[in-house]
Amino acid sequence: MTTAKSGADEAYHREAAAKAVEIYVGGMAPDPLAAEWRQVCRAVRKEILRTLIETKGLRDLQESLTKTGRHILVLRHLFAPPISQDQLKLIVKSYPKGAEKGSTRLSKQAAEDFAAAFAARRDKNLTAWLSTNANPNRRQIKKLLDTLTPMISNQRFNTVRRNRLSDEQEKAVVALLETKGWVRSPSTTVNNTADLPPQHFMRKTRCKTRTATKEVDIACGVNPSLIMAMECKVSNDATNSVKRVSDVMDKTKAWNDQWGGFIQTAALLQGVVAYKDVARLLDSDVLVFWSHDLQPLADWLDARA
Repeated sequence: MTTAKSGADEAYHREAAAKAVEIYVGGMAPDPLAAEWRQVCRAVRKEILRTLIETKGLRDLQESLTKTGRHILVLRHLFAPPISQDQLKLIVKSYPKGAEKGSTRLSKQAAEDFAAAFAARRDKNLTAWLSTNANPNRRQIKKLLDTLTPMISNQRFNTVRRNRLSDEQEKAVVALLETKGWVRSPSTTVNNTADLPPQHFMRKTRCKTRTATKEVDIACGVNPSLIMAMECKVSNDATNSVKRVSDVMDKTKAWNDQWGGFIQTAALLQGVVAYKDVARLLDSDVLVFWSHDLQPLADWLDARA
């Protein structure tokens, strides 16, 4: 197993990390990036307006949230100050964290608790009409849109771009495997090596751990006694790379505790990844590959198939 201190490998990964940054910056041409930003802003504005309409100008949160949790994104940005989903969970213990992403409905109790928290913590400057139980006027709606749109869009833009690039990463690996004659299997929970025969793979599936299961981007049946769990990670900046790499390492520990030597975690990296984070992966016996150079991945699979 290679490590971060293995001479030639360290030189390769340092060079690869620098190349990945170069490619990432090259994909930030002003005009396409600006067009993508405008598209995200338009979508966010529509989402804000939809929240205003479906909550009757924010005056009927409780009823609306028992139908869908999609409005929570906008609503938590109207807290003073705006709060994250994790912070919201601390404040409203009955709040189901997945409701926002999945647009799932809240229970009556959770909706009541959220509405109470919103009433106590809302930005009274941005939601002044609620103090008199009136409908917002044009000026108030414009002020709310002008304040919230860039705030939410900035977070959404980075997430959307990273997810798009990550999807492209996965598709590139799938194309590589299919070129080699590997067979794609339906995605089901992988409980043991028999669930994934040699030269078969699953995309977006889950691997068993001691406490639950953890999602893996691509699971590969390398041989009868080895599965490779590959995580595709795109980082927007060096700070973001810490989070992306930590996520891989958390999964690695959970899988190793359950599977031992029957699983090998791999990370396919793209974007801005600091070498110190690459070293963390290598020192934890995680295989590191790069989106711009898939040949080492092909060679590794061929050597163990």
